[in-house]
Formats: sequence, structure tokens, C-alpha cells
Amino acid sequence: MGRKEATGRGCVFTTVEAAKILKMDLTKATVAVQGFGNVGYSAAQIFHELGAKIIAVSDSKGGLYNPKGLDPKKVFEAKAKGASVCD
Repeated sequence: MGRKEATGRGCVFTTVEAAKILKMDLTKATVAVQGFGNVGYSAAQIFHELGAKIIAVSDSKGGLYNPKGLDPKKVFEAKAKGASVCD
């Protein structure tokens, strides 16, 4: 259990620890995810749950940007219906 999300979760854990050292508040952070597959989606979703704003995602076909924020789950669901985050 959890194998699918493990690498993305590790990315978030590392960032959380770095943010503590840098005294950064992740609830005020913006996040861009390059590579929105299983790892990127998992990281984006966990950052989103921690209160960070996901403002950009990309994959091999292109990218999305919204300064107001993106819902990683909705982007992933839309990508699953097509072939890219651009779909």
C-alpha cells in the first residue's frame, strides 16, 4: 500500500523539512509541478492538502498555469480522459 504515491510523498517530505529550516510557510507557497504523472500528481495532491497553491503543472505535451490555483485531482481526472494536462 502506498507504493504508487511513495516517490511523490518523499518529494513533499523533503520540501516540508527544507521549509522548516528556511522558516517558510507552505500554506503561503505556490507550487509548479513539472512531470504530472503518478509522481507529480501525488506530490501536487499532497502539497494541495497541506495548503500550498498549485499554480502550474506540465507534462510532455504542454502545461497549464493559473495564478489563482489548480485542483490537482481535477487536472488528473481531465488528463485521464485525454492524453495530456492540456486536454
